[in-house]
Amino acid sequence: MAQEGEVISVHYTGWLEDGTEFDSSRSRGTPFQFALGRGMVIPGWDEGLALIPVGTQARLIIPSDLAYGEQGRPGIPPDSTLIFDVELLAIQPGSPESPTAVEEGDYTITDSGLKYYDIEEGDGQPLEAGQQILMHYTGWLEDGTKFDSSIDRGQPIPLVVSAGQIIPGWEEGVASMNMGGHRQLVIPPELAFGEEGAGGGVIPPNAVLILEIQVIDPDI
Repeated sequence: MAQEGEVISVHYTGWLEDGTEFDSSRSRGTPFQFALGRGMVIPGWDEGLALIPVGTQARLIIPSDLAYGEQGRPGIPPDSTLIFDVELLAIQPGSPESPTAVEEGDYTITDSGLKYYDIEEGDGQPLEAGQQILMHYTGWLEDGTKFDSSIDRGQPIPLVVSAGQIIPGWEEGVASMNMGGHRQLVIPPELAFGEEGAGGGVIPPNAVLILEIQVIDPDI
């Protein structure tokens, strides 16, 4: 059985009680992945999928108070009971709850003020500007609050090295890594989201961010 925080991969089809199909991962041909018990899905899914082993197909009948309640959502009327046929395909570890403990003297500090520590240097070639990579990441505030993780979504993000797709501190920290590397970054606010913050308050103004990033070869 999957435990809270583990990332599970699921195929599903969902219907209303009148037989109307409103969603299906099978139609898209791609399983849905999420971290169990982290509020990433409706409560009935978190509860039901914790009860079945890998390889099992099951039907979940979810009352509205464990689904979308009085509000509903597009394609799902208010107060709808939902019916899902689900298949639990795989279980993987979720993201860490806290960043790796690093002694202050073990960080490398760059001229910009970025601090980094290589958890694993990686045995691949050094990254080059313009190179396409995949990356897993988990981010925390200084108080230990986790604000995001690609691991919990089960999908690394695609990036082009030094292409300006991410915040400056992250961009700088990635550029000197090797393929396969795993690095912790401590990013000052002027290299992150500055005085404005981000995410509707998820990242406060002037927040120092701690990121742990892993470079993945997209050709593997």
